[in-house]
Amino acid sequence: MVTNKIINWLERDVNINDKEIIIYGVEQMWLISINVLTFFLISVALHNILLGICFLMGFIPLRMLAGGYHASTKFRCYIVSNVIFCFSLILISKSNIKFPALFIMSIGLGILIFIFSPVDTLERRLNTTEKLMIKKKLKKILPSYIGIILFGEAMNLKYIGYTLFYTLLFVLFLQLIGILKNNLKSCYIG
Repeated sequence: MVTNKIINWLERDVNINDKEIIIYGVEQMWLISINVLTFFLISVALHNILLGICFLMGFIPLRMLAGGYHASTKFRCYIVSNVIFCFSLILISKSNIKFPALFIMSIGLGILIFIFSPVDTLERRLNTTEKLMIKKKLKKILPSYIGIILFGEAMNLKYIGYTLFYTLLFVLFLQLIGILKNNLKSCYIG
């Protein structure tokens, strides 16, 4: 309903050549808005707004590059995203991993993410150029995460290290599930 009103307004005031692209963009805007609102409400309910913001700032860019599991419907994506977000905030707030172990495990997770990246899907295969471009970006992002973990420890802000550790853990988890899903699908297809 609201999407149609926006499209009608745009058609009246803007020269639209590709209505489907505009409809897709408006629908994505609504989905993102709903997700952000839900993430905010979960953060408030768990009394961890700062951790929620920190997790999303680390998770979203890494997840976009690393790839991995993608739900087959928008609703499943919404549910999986919120479950991961909820678990992450709970784990971060309850975490008590000592720094040396956290640091070593974070480096290990980062290396594994880099090795597996990018995990594409059978529906959207990446070409060699795209894969190399993503690897190049990850060579900058992953070491910066490790540097931020060190900074957090130096400033006695342990939640920063925990947040990035669980970011790395969940991104790797989604990569492994994506690889498994791709392999299972390709077995049934071919």
